[in-house]
Amino acid sequence: MTPETESEILDVLEKHEDPLLSWGVVDGGFTDDELHTHVDDVLMERGELDTAQEAIEALEDKGLIIRDDAVSPSRWRTRNGETLRLMARLRQIFPSNDPTAWRQGAALVSDFRYARRARAYPRRDQSRHAVIDGTDALHDLYRQVIDAMTRRGPKHADLSGFQVRASRQIFTALQSNITTATVVGAGTGSGKTLAFYLPAFAYLTGLQDESAWTRALAVYPRNELLKDQLNTAFANARRLDHLWKKANGRPMTIGVLNKDTPTGMKSLTASYSAWTKRAEGFQCPHFTCPGDGHTVCGGALFWSEKDARERTERLTCGTCARVFDDSMLVLTRFRMNQRPPDVLFTTTEMLNRGLSDLSLGKLLGVGAAKKPRLMLLDEIHTYSGTTGAQAALVLRRWHHSLRSPVTFVGLSATLSNAVRHMADLTGVDDGLVTNIEPGADEMEYEGAEYMVAVRSDPTSGASVLSTTIQTAMLLPRVLDHPVGRTSQGLLGTKAFVFTDDLDVTNRLFFYLLDAEGQRYRAPRTQQFKDPLASLRRPAQDGVTDQRRAGQVWDLPVKLGHKLDRPGLNVSRTTSQDAGVNTASQLVVATASLEVGFDDPDVGAVLQHKAPRGVAAFLQRKGRAGRSRRMRPYTVVVLSDYGRDRATYEAWDALFDPVLPELVLPIRNRAVLRIQATLAMLDWLAAQLQPDYRYAKLWRDLKGLADPDYPDNRKVQQKAVTILRELLRDPGRQRSLRLWIEGALQVPEELAAEILWHPPRPLILAAVPTLARRLDSEWAVAQDHTYAKGKDLMGRNPLPDFFPENLFSELALPEGYVVIPPQQSWEKEPELQAMGLAQMLREYAPGRVSRRFATRNLEHRHWIPVPYGQRETVMDLAPVLQAHHREEAATVEVGGVPTLIPIVRPDRVELQLAPPELKDASNAALVWRSQFLEKGLGLVARLPLSDPIGSLIDEARFFLHAQNAHVEVRRLAVQSEASLVFTRGGEARVKAQFSLDDERVGLGAAYDVDGLRLTITVPDVIAPSGDLDPALRSAWFQHLLTNDPELLEQMNTFQLEWLHQTIECMLLMSAVSDGTPLPHAYQTVRETFADRLTDTLKAMFRSSDVEESESATLGRVGERLRQLLADKDIIARLDHLTDQVWNPDPAQFQAWLRQRVLATLGQAALWAAREICPEHDPEGIIVDIEPGYALDGAWRHGQVWLTEASIGGGGFIEALATRVRPDPRRFLRLIMRAVQPSTTELVDAHMRRIVRHTSERSDWLDLVAEYRGSATQADRVKNLDRIRAQLRASGIHGAEQSVVSSLANRLLRPGSTAQTDQALRTLIDEWETQEQRLGLEISPRTWAYLMRQRHDLDAGLNLSANSSDRQRIDAIQSALWPRGWAIRAGALQSWNPYFDNPPAAPDLIRGLFTSTDDFISVTDPDADNLVRTRLSQQGSAQLIAPPEDVPALADMLVDLSIRAIEADFLQVFARVVEIDHRSEGSVVATLELAEVSA
Repeated sequence: MTPETESEILDVLEKHEDPLLSWGVVDGGFTDDELHTHVDDVLMERGELDTAQEAIEALEDKGLIIRDDAVSPSRWRTRNGETLRLMARLRQIFPSNDPTAWRQGAALVSDFRYARRARAYPRRDQSRHAVIDGTDALHDLYRQVIDAMTRRGPKHADLSGFQVRASRQIFTALQSNITTATVVGAGTGSGKTLAFYLPAFAYLTGLQDESAWTRALAVYPRNELLKDQLNTAFANARRLDHLWKKANGRPMTIGVLNKDTPTGMKSLTASYSAWTKRAEGFQCPHFTCPGDGHTVCGGALFWSEKDARERTERLTCGTCARVFDDSMLVLTRFRMNQRPPDVLFTTTEMLNRGLSDLSLGKLLGVGAAKKPRLMLLDEIHTYSGTTGAQAALVLRRWHHSLRSPVTFVGLSATLSNAVRHMADLTGVDDGLVTNIEPGADEMEYEGAEYMVAVRSDPTSGASVLSTTIQTAMLLPRVLDHPVGRTSQGLLGTKAFVFTDDLDVTNRLFFYLLDAEGQRYRAPRTQQFKDPLASLRRPAQDGVTDQRRAGQVWDLPVKLGHKLDRPGLNVSRTTSQDAGVNTASQLVVATASLEVGFDDPDVGAVLQHKAPRGVAAFLQRKGRAGRSRRMRPYTVVVLSDYGRDRATYEAWDALFDPVLPELVLPIRNRAVLRIQATLAMLDWLAAQLQPDYRYAKLWRDLKGLADPDYPDNRKVQQKAVTILRELLRDPGRQRSLRLWIEGALQVPEELAAEILWHPPRPLILAAVPTLARRLDSEWAVAQDHTYAKGKDLMGRNPLPDFFPENLFSELALPEGYVVIPPQQSWEKEPELQAMGLAQMLREYAPGRVSRRFATRNLEHRHWIPVPYGQRETVMDLAPVLQAHHREEAATVEVGGVPTLIPIVRPDRVELQLAPPELKDASNAALVWRSQFLEKGLGLVARLPLSDPIGSLIDEARFFLHAQNAHVEVRRLAVQSEASLVFTRGGEARVKAQFSLDDERVGLGAAYDVDGLRLTITVPDVIAPSGDLDPALRSAWFQHLLTNDPELLEQMNTFQLEWLHQTIECMLLMSAVSDGTPLPHAYQTVRETFADRLTDTLKAMFRSSDVEESESATLGRVGERLRQLLADKDIIARLDHLTDQVWNPDPAQFQAWLRQRVLATLGQAALWAAREICPEHDPEGIIVDIEPGYALDGAWRHGQVWLTEASIGGGGFIEALATRVRPDPRRFLRLIMRAVQPSTTELVDAHMRRIVRHTSERSDWLDLVAEYRGSATQADRVKNLDRIRAQLRASGIHGAEQSVVSSLANRLLRPGSTAQTDQALRTLIDEWETQEQRLGLEISPRTWAYLMRQRHDLDAGLNLSANSSDRQRIDAIQSALWPRGWAIRAGALQSWNPYFDNPPAAPDLIRGLFTSTDDFISVTDPDADNLVRTRLSQQGSAQLIAPPEDVPALADMLVDLSIRAIEADFLQVFARVVEIDHRSEGSVVATLELAEVSA
């Protein structure tokens, strides 16, 4: 049986499993007869000679199918089917002498979502020689290079069409004499790296020059990515040794310049060295053995001590004993300066620092006789936001210093704006950027990938981290064992686990090691007990129930995994670690490993909690399944709160994400000022070069003279002379200005602004600061003397003008945390730089963190709070090693204005958390803000005729560029900590801060640019009737989660639980009994605690084997039971729930007003992002009525948009320049922001589609044809027909999300026409009940309420004897997210200092827009009406139902060719927006720019 037949059998079996698995049913399986039939069908179709029994035995031997004997009759599952069963049944089990202890183990998985997809690849059907057809006289040499690099054993690999096009384009660019850029965009594993190396290495070979210079640079955002791609290049270079010797007289050399590159022998043995000492010598952290280039060895390479002492650069493989000498590689910085490598691998951070390091100039091509001709930029989609802009400006600085044409090549996942992004990144004009990617017709489908979203059960009492730990224990064990590799490549051997937080990463690593029975003794682990997996050993007798419950792991044992000692080989890879341990079966990682690390053994990726970005998640997902034959897993473990809950409910969008356009804010003023300061150092280095050829400015100018470098002080003194001349000499000033203009590619006016205008002007602030510090040796005046070295702040020359690394926060200055020594032999504490806001969030007093527990995982750090009393005052003196006092701020405390001094912490001392505290101990700071305007600002005149413009009394910009700004004072007035004890119990502490016996706040004051919107909200807000269910649900949540009396009894987390529980109880009673909500409350109030178990079942599924067993409530459930038995809390609930249907008018109106302001603020930010797409919206903070003005008045009706960057990042300034001349566009975009979001459109469209599929014959036929598709190609074709039908039915907008939801819910495997009818029933009854009750019903609550509807079973693909729990899961998986919280979530931004009220876009739509304002194209007088309105008001909106869209098009054409008379002018209307409404109508917005009102 061939591997292809094997894979096809799996496809067939999994296709038959999918209908149940996709509905959440994991206990299915094939009978012997079914299995033989399916296997026999495939064997006959493919003409195989094996019998079905032989094939089954072969599949079983490889662990691809498994027999389940715990049920009668026994059944078969695929490895995937069994994996999902075990995952769905995960429990938290601890060692016990009781053999039935597993029954008490907390069920960790509440539910899961699953999809299996065919994998798509570019088809490889092009000859390798197509790359060089038509090239110049070097054609024969190029052909030999291409042949060597495409050789695979005795044959040569064919290429994909995009590889051929990319290679030819790069050849063409290299042979030109101008700077160009090429983007090669394709999915992971598609071969885009080869598309670069083929032309690049052929071109370099063809230079035929024996001399040594850096011919090409490969620049990477992270070291891990660099190391992985370095070894690919090293192997390719070794393939070409014979050709290089013939053409260039020597082999190609490769070198690495990063933090681990040694200067010489001394740095090899330093404590910080990454070159680990072994018996064979020093192990190289960069290169691994490439073998002969064709067959890669992969062994560790060692530099012997003898060779290192003698400066002989030679590496020897510890596995195959091959030797690689200095003719093939360059190891040290010393030798790089003497003889640069042909290809240099480095990072953007190293390039940034190297530009002011004269000793590296020749290596980087600066000042060299021969220049690099080529720069590779890998994974360019990782460059985004302000950190991406920093990297983009570093590349401009390098290119400016190089002064020579360069061919830039960027490799990337497919981008929607690839040309624009590459142009922004490299500074190359758009017209000289070429984008190459595979076309849809070049793709082919094979194999499969599995995607699973797991929802952690919050009622279990275990954290979501526990679910991730158990999943991580299971995943590598359902993959092949690294020794046996039973599947022969269909499944991998290792898993990567990703998190987005260093604290969580270190916790997860520590807990996983403990779960595997190991301790961490850096850099190794030690086994000291059995792993928890040993509790699932199948050795015991009489474990049928346990096996059926998924608590016996037969599958891992059959695959060769031992469940007892030793445990899995677990390692960690973060920015704090040396590299990846390739022998690991489980790697815990952060973003440092998400891009470009190509390990062919990775078979699964596990994401802890919702990914923060689509691009990053796609990269993480791409780490698994590097081999085309492999069938990889992507598993996401989610909690049931916040963003995680929304992600789970929109699981189809998680599996089929839409990659957003990337933004590089290269005109961000804060970024430009930082990079201008760095460019000034580059300029200063050029001025120093004649006297000090090897000066390193980051080293020489960062602090007191170092005796190890004799010229250190001389360099400082010479720098002082040059800087003083710069302050006086216009010629020097002009030289610097021209340098900055060229280095940053900015116009003269902007360069002059950076040099002379605040904040932090280069010549008036940065230059004199550096000159003073260098001259005085960082002295500070003390009494009658100067104390040298007291003005040192960081580890770079100007830490208050640019951060220590490119990826630091821009909100300067930084602070430092002082970490206690982590090892017994370490004597000095450790300093770690952090952005001030990040530091205060991570180490809020009372919060336990493992963020910096890198070498001792048992360490945990915190700032201690006294926890003997509920409220306390905390003295900051023992905590603050260094601080600055800033201006006091007038803020609200207890309802009254209070003046509190601000203390900015510069150096904070952390302590080890006591053992009696659990990691779950958390704390949050209570922030207050005060905004003080400096200057009058610029006013944007808004037209009053606009519905939004009529609300905004004034829009005023405060800009540094106009000598006006905003001083923002942010201070934390107290820390609210929740301390959890290992002995049980919890303490809640409110700690205020004091220093020198005075109350203070922790924070800082910043001068920033800002926009102030002054808004007048109507005194009475009267929402339209159809908003009642949404508004009442939101009001209910607000009442319960913000009540001061309840907040004294429980934390916000518990209050959120209380709200969900009470709401669910009410709905269950009201729907079941057919009563209104007030009556339902009276029914349940006496039995709150008794109803808790059933309510939690409604909210979360129970995973117990026996249906009669109740769900495990855990700590949260028990706490809720206590609360609901408390008479005082019941009395408070009586009052609050009465407010739901009889709200206090004043309180309700105040809440509505806050939501209106919050919505307008978020909509203004959305509009600003649309107007200024080149800027990063993450740097803007929205504040609603932020405290007191200078005169003590409350900022009533004010909404502020301010920049987080000191001095302004340029966003608000750019917004002002575009809003003031065209305010209508700003207002129009604010209104556009509150229109239905993608999620809201999906809800509306899916409801229409459900009705169409049960009523209209055209839809019935299309859906039936799609479900009957026999092949992937048929499915693609039929899906295209459905997409066309969507448009024909007037279903516009959010097309990809609608199609994804349709395919994953309505058209999922196993669905039928009965599914359509079942969904129609569910939706119709759901809407009816919501309108009757006036309260929204969440999808999972509705699923529970419909749990006994047996009439839906056929449509839900359930058997006749299905349980209520199975019916709940099936219904919930078919429903899509909807409701007020989903709508609010589509319009929100993060404010780290205040929780703004949730937005209410539907409320704004209902209040301030009316269909009366629209002119219908069906109106006989529509043409006259629209012309009149345009001439009088300057804008008009036309609306057309789906069937009249052609009439709308005709009218728009007529308006564009027949002028309108306005104030004696003949003017033409412009179409400014086309909007698709959820009900299918199309709205066209027109404007006359010449008319304002």
